[in-house]
Amino acid sequence: MNAVDSRGTIRRTICKNCGKEFEYDLKANNNRERQYCCRSCASVDRWAKQKYENRTKCNSTTEEKQNRPLTADTAYYVRLWHAKGDSPEEIARTLNRSMEQVMALLKG
Repeated sequence: MNAVDSRGTIRRTICKNCGKEFEYDLKANNNRERQYCCRSCASVDRWAKQKYENRTKCNSTTEEKQNRPLTADTAYYVRLWHAKGDSPEEIARTLNRSMEQVMALLKG
């Protein structure tokens, strides 16, 4: 919803983040359309985009994260939880490890 006054300099639009209707001077904004009513709405949206990009970047390397080097604590917890009756699948999910690593620790 973009509305322009008769002079063509004042625009009325809706904030992309909060949905509030606001007006701005097109000439004062170097003839660029504003998408946000204030700096805080713009920074919230920018922060959300960065968080989403980081999350997708982390999820794309899930296999690498699961096959990271084993530690002594990992071996201890795998054996302890298996002795208490947890399934290898549940242990792998809890520790964010691959099933192959968990099974190798239980066999070895």
